[in-house]
Amino acid sequence: MAATVQKLKRIKARLSGDTEPTVEIPFELGCECNARVVGVRRSSPIQVDCEVCGSVLYVLPVNVYPSTPSVPSEVIGGSFSYRLRTVVGELVFGGRREAASKQAASKQAATASETKAGRGGDAAADSAAADSAEEADVQAGGLVARLKAIRPPQIDVRRIARATFTPFRLVMVAMICVVGSTGYFLSQQQSREAARQTWLDSADRISQLLGEGDLVALQACLEEAVAAGETLGKSDREWRYVQNLLRESEAANTLAAVDLLTAFQEAYNEEGQLTSGAAGLLEYAAGSGVYVFDSWILPDYISPGAFRCELPAAPGRHLVDAVLPVPALSEFLGDRKETRCLFAASIRRVQQPSAATGDAWRLELDPRTFVLISTAEVAAAVGFDSERDERLQQLLSEQDEFVRTSEAWSDRQAMSADAQSASSPEENP
Repeated sequence: MAATVQKLKRIKARLSGDTEPTVEIPFELGCECNARVVGVRRSSPIQVDCEVCGSVLYVLPVNVYPSTPSVPSEVIGGSFSYRLRTVVGELVFGGRREAASKQAASKQAATASETKAGRGGDAAADSAAADSAEEADVQAGGLVARLKAIRPPQIDVRRIARATFTPFRLVMVAMICVVGSTGYFLSQQQSREAARQTWLDSADRISQLLGEGDLVALQACLEEAVAAGETLGKSDREWRYVQNLLRESEAANTLAAVDLLTAFQEAYNEEGQLTSGAAGLLEYAAGSGVYVFDSWILPDYISPGAFRCELPAAPGRHLVDAVLPVPALSEFLGDRKETRCLFAASIRRVQQPSAATGDAWRLELDPRTFVLISTAEVAAAVGFDSERDERLQQLLSEQDEFVRTSEAWSDRQAMSADAQSASSPEENP
């Protein structure tokens, strides 16, 4: 129990970097005869005799100064982490050192009686004990070295920051930011000035091309005007009119190459019955381009939010309903149950009726290509002359006013244009 208390006091003193007066500090010296002399140090120098050869050995007093690589001491200097690693190394390999010392002492006692006969055997035994003790010391030193290597590296963040962010570099970075932001601002200003000039020039150009009836050149001019309006952030009446006029010119330039009425006539035989290839004929006609419709629209009774119009395409046979999945038309319809509408759109899907029933053909129009005709010049180009039809003039005027004033309709057209441009060619009818 006393030995354990002494060990604990010694560990506490070494961890605190001080000495404990009540702790016994052992010593172990090597004699010229290779014997090991052990004992306890005193506060003053002492002399001890070797039990083997009787030689006198001088023992230094207890060292009160911190230990150095050349002069060992019970006082451990340095940081607490260093003292902790040293104490842990001694605890791990302390047992090996004591065992080696005891083994050496036992060999010395066993060979003490043979010293008079000859000291050759004693020297060999003492040499083996010394080698064992030295091996334990080497192992203990290796553990201490490994514990030192575990210490994490210390990074001087302040020094690295000072070396990285030098005044010259900071000035250069600031100059680059200023030059970059100035260049970006000038580029944006030039783009806006170019867009503003394009928008102003397009007004006269659009009127001229409408008068000439050149819808191909009109479409190219309108595309530039719409791009300029988007750059300038336009959202007024004139912008909505130009946006819708672009859709009108696109529809007029992509009219279907197959007559829809002719396709319906060929879908029936002489007896008025559907042919086996009726659906194929209508699907081929539907994929040939955009069609222009002049009909009365009303809410669809099958698809909520959609509208339909009846087409006299197959008189005396089956009804033909064109379905318009365009919910924004509800604003144009208003409180009316039905209203006349002149529009253009492509056919996305064809649903054939049953030959034995009175079901109707259902032609689902593509909302991405749906556009209201609001310009008399475009209406005349697709076959609707408004100069001789006052009702048509009134309808075009009403649709033109709706196109210019409805923000919801303008947003719908913008989203439809984006969806149409993003869709693949296989998805477009």
